[in-house]
Amino acid sequence: MYKTKTAKKYLWIIISVFFCNVFSVNAQQSFVHGSVRDSASGDALIGVIVRVGNGGTATDLNGTYNVAVTPGDVKIIFTYTGYKKDSINVNVETGKSVERNIKMTNNSKELSLVVISSGRYAQILARFLFRSKC
Repeated sequence: MYKTKTAKKYLWIIISVFFCNVFSVNAQQSFVHGSVRDSASGDALIGVIVRVGNGGTATDLNGTYNVAVTPGDVKIIFTYTGYKKDSINVNVETGKSVERNIKMTNNSKELSLVVISSGRYAQILARFLFRSKC
């Protein structure tokens, strides 16, 4: 009986130390949150990739993001198709949450001519176009 009580006692000590460590690690987590919008129209941008180190997230339907970061100086990179890549540096204190709203600039370019071809249809279309110009 003595061995069983001692084993249970040590088991409870190990479990409580484990949970104390888990909760203390979560308490040290810091966050950066905010929204990403188009600089011209102010519309929310959905699906912007927000990268921090090896991790990251994407903006939701409202253009907002929330990413966990390590405390200290953090570089956050924002990428989205058709927009210029943007990055910010943020200093985050331990256990704090910092808000950073971003406006991304459109980087699209207009094309003067777009040609789409698809097998046999393209040949017929080319004959039609060249005949009408002659």
